[in-house]
Amino acid sequence: MNYIATFLIGIHIFRFKNMLLFILVINCQLSLACKSEKSVNEIKGAQYSNAEINKDLVPKDGNLKVCATWSEFIIAVDAAEPGDVIQLKNGTYSGNVSFSRSGTESKPITIIPESRGGVIISGNSSWDIDAKYITIDGFYFARGTSTHPVNFSISSSHSKFINSAIIEWNLGGEDTRLITVKGTHNEIGHCVLRKKNTAGMMIEVVRESSKRNDHRIHHVYFGYFKDPGSGNGFETVRISTSGYSLSSSYTTLESCVFERCDGEAEIISSKSGHNVYRNNTFLNSNGALTLRHGHDGLVEGNFFINTLGIPTDRCNGVRVIGERQIVRNNYFLNLPSNSQAIQVEYGNEVPHKLTQYDQVKNVLIENNTFYNCDKGVKLGASRNPSQTPPKILPPSGIFKNNLIISSKGSGYSLEIEDEIISDNLFSYSNNIISGKDKVKPLKEKLPAGFQYMNALTVIAKDNDLYWPANNSINVGVQKKDVKPFYQSDVVPYWIKLKMDANDPDFVGIPW
Repeated sequence: MNYIATFLIGIHIFRFKNMLLFILVINCQLSLACKSEKSVNEIKGAQYSNAEINKDLVPKDGNLKVCATWSEFIIAVDAAEPGDVIQLKNGTYSGNVSFSRSGTESKPITIIPESRGGVIISGNSSWDIDAKYITIDGFYFARGTSTHPVNFSISSSHSKFINSAIIEWNLGGEDTRLITVKGTHNEIGHCVLRKKNTAGMMIEVVRESSKRNDHRIHHVYFGYFKDPGSGNGFETVRISTSGYSLSSSYTTLESCVFERCDGEAEIISSKSGHNVYRNNTFLNSNGALTLRHGHDGLVEGNFFINTLGIPTDRCNGVRVIGERQIVRNNYFLNLPSNSQAIQVEYGNEVPHKLTQYDQVKNVLIENNTFYNCDKGVKLGASRNPSQTPPKILPPSGIFKNNLIISSKGSGYSLEIEDEIISDNLFSYSNNIISGKDKVKPLKEKLPAGFQYMNALTVIAKDNDLYWPANNSINVGVQKKDVKPFYQSDVVPYWIKLKMDANDPDFVGIPW
């Protein structure tokens, strides 16, 4: 090989090496650019998540005081002034605190974590709201041991516990009330209360006088209240007690979800007057919304849904006691064997103790839909002549525009006691029954106001809710666009992220 050929080959090799080097450099730059772009996207996603988690966490025009330690937090709370925003650095803490300094309507005192869900409260901790216009927003109470972790005192009013969670609190311990509410005009919203197996309520409204309360409980997920098999005292929510049952609380509970709340026969125990239970979903919960004491209650727009099919001896819908109660536009779906959807009780003869049963008078039951429930409606339940005094006073009222469709089970779709019919204690109009031939009295002897249809065509839509295919049927729930709420519909964003990550505190079946 001559020198010229060697020289030319060398040039080609040099060019090839440089081309390889050029390609390698370009590839590295592209790779770094891709990595850089991915990193930017991840950061943007994190920023977006944080922005959503902490949306409206710090009120505008608030006087922000950042606390790096628990001691600093207590000092700031004790010295709080209207408009203060007291922020606790993320971490795990244990301790008692009393919020006894009041804000005002225009300048509330706001208690927040560094980021929602970032402050975990544990141990033997109790937080007492003992003033007016206090907002507690975004805290995560987990696996503590106190019996009263959150309390609104008799001095509290216009105060809030929101966007927070209480999980696995005092499991296996003594009687525990997760949130106790006294005072007036207080609010609990967008919270999760989950995994409870002790006596005591998840939320208890305590009344120490006949004064109205005007509390609001909304968008709360109540999940997995275990049945201990020991009877009374395991209500998920209790509004007042029998001692003040003849006065009115005016408490509203709406847009909440109750899932597997099996603590006892009364999921909600309403023991005062003028309470409203609206747009809630009861999912696979073995118990009833019970109007136990008090008058003038409203049960409206709720869903009672069962997908498990486990037989029970409890009412899994609504139990009615008292005067002028209204039960309307509720949907009852697939309630299990031996479970009553609506149960209207007999009352004890008067005089009787406040703990006994007032006679049902002037109840209004209208525009409810019952689909494939083993037992539909019972007018005249739990008659007991052997009680002292006898429980023999029959109910009275109006039953209209209800739709009962069921081919499921062996229970009565409709059951009316003989004396209610013979004494004309109810008026009936525009009710339709379809499906199985199981009513009492026999369908040929039903009072006027009932139409029996052997073949009523229904269509399924919106989470398998069933509606008549014939739009001219104007009975049952009339708002066909309504849907039940589920857990993800009511919880704050920080909990949605934990649900998406399958965090066992918020998803899964604990027992």
